[in-house]
Amino acid sequence: MCGIGLHGCALPQTTESVYFLFLLCLGDSLTIAVKIKRGLLAFLFLCMCACRRSAPAPEKFNPGLAKFSYGTCSPGIQDAQGKAVLQLAGEGCLGIDPRLVDSINKFLADFPKAGPTLQQSIDKRDMELPEKINEIEKWTDRYTDLSKRLLNEPTDKETGKKAADLLYNGDLDGAAAQLDQLLRQGQQSVEQAAANNFDRALAYDLQFQSSKAFDLYQKAYSGRPDDAQFGFAYAAALEQQDQLDKSVEITELAVKNLRAAKAADQSLHQLASHQFDLAVSLDKLASLYMKTERMTDAEQPYKESLQIYRGLAKKSSGMNQIDVAGALNHLGDVYHATRQLKESARAYQEALGIVQELAKSNPAAYQPTVSQTLENLASVFSAAGLAKDAEQAYGQALTIDRGMSQLNPPVYQARVVDTLNDMAALYNRTRQIDNSERILPEAQAICQDRLKDDRARYQPRQAATLHNLADLYFETNRRDKAEPTYQQALAIERDLARAKPAVYQPQVAGNLNSLANLYSVTGRQKEEEQDYKEALGIYRGLVQANPAAYRPRVAMTLDRLGTMYYDAGRLPEAQQNFAEALEIFRGLAKNNSGAYFPDVAATLNSLGNLYGRTGRVQDAEQTFREALTIRWALAKENPDVYQQQVSATLHDWAKMYSDTKTDKPVPKN
Repeated sequence: MCGIGLHGCALPQTTESVYFLFLLCLGDSLTIAVKIKRGLLAFLFLCMCACRRSAPAPEKFNPGLAKFSYGTCSPGIQDAQGKAVLQLAGEGCLGIDPRLVDSINKFLADFPKAGPTLQQSIDKRDMELPEKINEIEKWTDRYTDLSKRLLNEPTDKETGKKAADLLYNGDLDGAAAQLDQLLRQGQQSVEQAAANNFDRALAYDLQFQSSKAFDLYQKAYSGRPDDAQFGFAYAAALEQQDQLDKSVEITELAVKNLRAAKAADQSLHQLASHQFDLAVSLDKLASLYMKTERMTDAEQPYKESLQIYRGLAKKSSGMNQIDVAGALNHLGDVYHATRQLKESARAYQEALGIVQELAKSNPAAYQPTVSQTLENLASVFSAAGLAKDAEQAYGQALTIDRGMSQLNPPVYQARVVDTLNDMAALYNRTRQIDNSERILPEAQAICQDRLKDDRARYQPRQAATLHNLADLYFETNRRDKAEPTYQQALAIERDLARAKPAVYQPQVAGNLNSLANLYSVTGRQKEEEQDYKEALGIYRGLVQANPAAYRPRVAMTLDRLGTMYYDAGRLPEAQQNFAEALEIFRGLAKNNSGAYFPDVAATLNSLGNLYGRTGRVQDAEQTFREALTIRWALAKENPDVYQQQVSATLHDWAKMYSDTKTDKPVPKN
């Protein structure tokens, strides 16, 4: 295994060879039975990996959502020699994992009259195609599961058979009516009532009425908390309602119950199935830990699922290799979030090698995943200060993105814009100004060209490009251009946030922070305070629904506002903001010390300076000492990044003694 850089790693050449291989292996049409389990195109590893078969999916078939184009791919349920099959026709059908014919097409063979329902879902075009196929596959899993339950475990044989027959004939509403009849029956045992509630909840999910399913999943779980399937379904429903802590609790118990079932099952065939289900469930638990900022807890279940997938891949002649790559990608995410950058790079690099190998035989399915993995790797290199390695990885991702955009411009030119913006952000941070100015106009031109036909996809990207351009102007002291460009991006983001506040309010707040930073440099304190306060208000509102995601941003904005007050001599206000930021950062560091201890130390350092300025020498000493202890520990692990911060704290401490005429030496390590 190579180190954190690219040297010696098997990355594709940044030449036309990748693009040529990509074009060469695509035919005029693809007929694919898909076994995709989760994720948006931007997170294609998630699309390629497994997902629990029995748990309900989020209620995503929302007619109010913007329509999405499938571009040059035309998916549909077609008749092929008297059989209904899913066909993906066109050269732009990319990023679909070909787990051969055994998922959606097997379902269509078993339930041919359900084809029109699947076609209606496809025609809605309310999400990207990989996610759409993922949702359809999960829908077919639930449909099959409900049918089996009604035939094999009915609480009322006659009613269960009627409902199963109706399902076979594609009459989902009729089957649901039979299940309603079962729920109305009295004198049921606890087990029967739980089963009936669960079956009706499944039917509601199949009817895309997940809000009605929630109470029934809860009742089913209450009756049978030892049933892993009921637990996972209820946990997923809780997650959908943003009750994440409760979802974690139920998922933990469901995993425990699944382990018990696995230990009691001696059948080798069932054992393999349970291993796969256990790995997927561990992935889900780890994902919830990450959503709730329990990064340390997330690492172990991801490691265990990786071990299971490796074992399955050996037994299945490599069929589970994409699952191995997905697990590695998840571990890379954990390590990146906890600033274990070497470990993160190693995980991404191994995942990259796997998907590169898969892409050799099926580039249409796996080249998008290669591109996404390169993006992940580039992000780690950038965080580690390895600008050349980051640039190389971004460049290779961009080569693949350009190839895909030739095949399906409406969809994949967006990926080109995303990668160009990531590269521009890197160039802005490393002051490679000429490179940033070279690539941003291309991103602007694509957005401008596509806006008229696909506003929903390209307007957010237009705002991101303008934000990067404003950052470029700021870094090059063209502040007369930076402000109107930030304002232009902000106007777009405010417009987007009016329709989808949960999605775009964070972008509004981020842009306000950037404008406040600009005003700080240009001495416009009134505007600076106003924008920081508005950003803080947005984040405080968002934290009510999703504290794990937005508490860090509340703390960050408080810290910046505290710095502004400190510089303005408004020390009581500064102390109040620093203290609140510190409290939040301390709480975050309990579950993710690698990510948030640097912030704890930085805020302590700011408080130390404030105490020194107000003559509170003992408070300043105590605060500097804690900051220095943290920074010494960080510098021991990563001296290139943190040794300079150690020096800064020692300097501030010494200056405090000098300003307060305290005759003491600063500590030494």
